[in-house]
Amino acid sequence: MSSLGLLMGFSMLPDTIEYDRLTTRHERAGMYTGLLGFIEKNAFAFGPLIIGFFFSAAGVVQGESQSPEAVAAIVAAKAWIPAAILLISAGLLFTYQLDGKDLEALRAQAQPDGGDADAVVEDVPASGAMPGGIPR
Repeated sequence: MSSLGLLMGFSMLPDTIEYDRLTTRHERAGMYTGLLGFIEKNAFAFGPLIIGFFFSAAGVVQGESQSPEAVAAIVAAKAWIPAAILLISAGLLFTYQLDGKDLEALRAQAQPDGGDADAVVEDVPASGAMPGGIPR
């Protein structure tokens, strides 16, 4: 299930970045990828911590026979909680309205003269320096 979540997040990221670029004319790909990385790293760090506290509160003891409450907590942590999170995520996914047709329409609006929609908005000057005076 976590593979599906990673796949969906990374497959929607380029469309989101392009939508933002076309609607705001700002290049913020680094911000979006950094935010996604920050969220993932925190989820991977705090998820096991939270489950550890959950197991501790339920009385799970490593290497011993588990009480019925501990078994129920293990089943919840391995099946019911991930299933609930997946259903919530699927519900949120249905609110994602951006599709290929929307992006094509935005590209056409951004380049009414039929120019290249993927072209960088700011041209590199002939002097050889990048905008802001940074040499190439």
